[in-house]
Amino acid sequence: MILFLRKPISPTHKGDTVYVNVYNEGAYGVTIHWHGVKQPRNPWFDGPEYITQCPIAPGTNFTYTVLLSSEEGTLFWHAHSDWTRATVHGAIVILPAEGTTYPFPQPDAEQTLIFASWYKEDVQTLMEEALKYGGLTVLSDSYAINGEPGDFYDCSNETTFRLKVDYGKNLSPTLSEYGTKHRPVLRHS
Repeated sequence: MILFLRKPISPTHKGDTVYVNVYNEGAYGVTIHWHGVKQPRNPWFDGPEYITQCPIAPGTNFTYTVLLSSEEGTLFWHAHSDWTRATVHGAIVILPAEGTTYPFPQPDAEQTLIFASWYKEDVQTLMEEALKYGGLTVLSDSYAINGEPGDFYDCSNETTFRLKVDYGKNLSPTLSEYGTKHRPVLRHS
């Protein structure tokens, strides 16, 4: 597993400017795309590699300036360099502007759930082999919820994501699905 952000992005507010220092601890160059963030007058802080910026080389870091304008709710970020986007991604929670609220009652609890493809092998190697020999790339080995592939894999038996929901309580789930074969589906209720 490749880790790029030293800690999750803290919830922020509509209209804020967010500075995200990305450390590339992986083996490949990478850029980050802030999916759904408009970035007005700030395109050089929103990857694809070699178009809006050079990739962040392994062992180095880069600080992104993310300009939030009218965005509100939960969006996501992902790597924007070849297939690294399949394994490097996360949520960015954008709360209403300070002094305002969402147009629905405050829930008793909120939980971000990220659904994604999970691969046992290096996805960049899988892509290079598909290009070299022709044909389709392999499908993912599993799906993951919040980075864990579930009870069927020894690596996550003890850490599989579980969510206890109390009867009668109002839970606000934020669902984000991201994979290499699917378009993302974002819901905020």
